[in-house]
Amino acid sequence: MTTVKPDKRIGSIQAKVLRLRIIRRAITYFTKTIVAFVALIGLCILSFMMCMRLANAYILINEGMSLRAECILQDGEILDLTSYFTEDCIASDVALSANTYSGYTITDYDYRLSISDVAVWPWASTISAVIVEQCPDIRGSANVDSTASSIPEWTPIRYELRLASIDGRWYIASLTVLEIDPEIDAPNTPNPELTPMPAATPTPEAEATP
Repeated sequence: MTTVKPDKRIGSIQAKVLRLRIIRRAITYFTKTIVAFVALIGLCILSFMMCMRLANAYILINEGMSLRAECILQDGEILDLTSYFTEDCIASDVALSANTYSGYTITDYDYRLSISDVAVWPWASTISAVIVEQCPDIRGSANVDSTASSIPEWTPIRYELRLASIDGRWYIASLTVLEIDPEIDAPNTPNPELTPMPAATPTPEAEATP
């Protein structure tokens, strides 16, 4: 009968322990790598969803508010707004029911809209934003039955706007007035006094003939 010496038995146990440690470290490494990879993929998906929602929100707000301005100024079809606004939002919009420009024929206007403070999250069913609308230039003429000749000015307004997802589509659900006639920074225009004047080109003098 053969017997294993103690030193060989200890060496075999140490080898097994070393192999187990290597296997455990390998499993831990691959587990961390997989978790990090899945987290990175999830972060990329969330970022993509946020960018898509943000882009769609900008398009919806710009197109919807521009169509609303057309309905106010040029008596556009209110029914067309249902593609962008909820019925409750349309019904509660004072500017749509005011008929401020119903006595005028508006031929051209300069509608401007700025969007800021957009809050969008992939898991949320609402999107909020702050907008400022203005229309500094309105051109047209008064109708025959109009009592006033000058076209009313468009008062700039700052709104808090909220989008809502309804049946898989986004709509402008509410417009809350934050400030009437807010201070708006004027666009930068060149100062004529600081613009260098063109230098005059000297006229060559004719050489004297002997």
